[in-house]
Amino acid sequence: MTFPLREGLKTEIYGRLAGQTKAAAMNIGEAAKASGVSAKMIRHYEQTALINPVGRTGSNYRVYGSTDIEILHFVKQARHLGFSIKQIATMLELWQNRSRPSDEVESLINQHLAELDSRIREMTAMKETVENLAGTLPPFSASFCMTSRCNQTFIAPESSVFPE
Repeated sequence: MTFPLREGLKTEIYGRLAGQTKAAAMNIGEAAKASGVSAKMIRHYEQTALINPVGRTGSNYRVYGSTDIEILHFVKQARHLGFSIKQIATMLELWQNRSRPSDEVESLINQHLAELDSRIREMTAMKETVENLAGTLPPFSASFCMTSRCNQTFIAPESSVFPE
């Protein structure tokens, strides 16, 4: 959606859009600052249809309102919590559908919790392996890494250092 400009109205452009006040309407740089999401990522989210396209000025500048900033905050927080883009898209769809059953959201969150638990178990096993490895190595020296033991320790997956 574009909004035609008359000469001299450039400073008033944001206040004219979709009934928003001047305080609520922002360009992409201001939206990035307000949401904590970079302008590059905002464009990416729009191009991949994670977020809906926003209104545009006659000069084709994007214009963001307070709801857009809320959505960007939500996306940033969900990414921080480890949700995938696909999961975030689903949550946004559920959030925008006010008649949705709350158990769908709960199911999605519980699925993510199970994924996090699995990753924690995997990372704990990795940490224990690295700790065991660190405890079995002699002091580092260049000559040690020329030996077959070094190669077995760091390269060979069948080494006892890497338990199944």
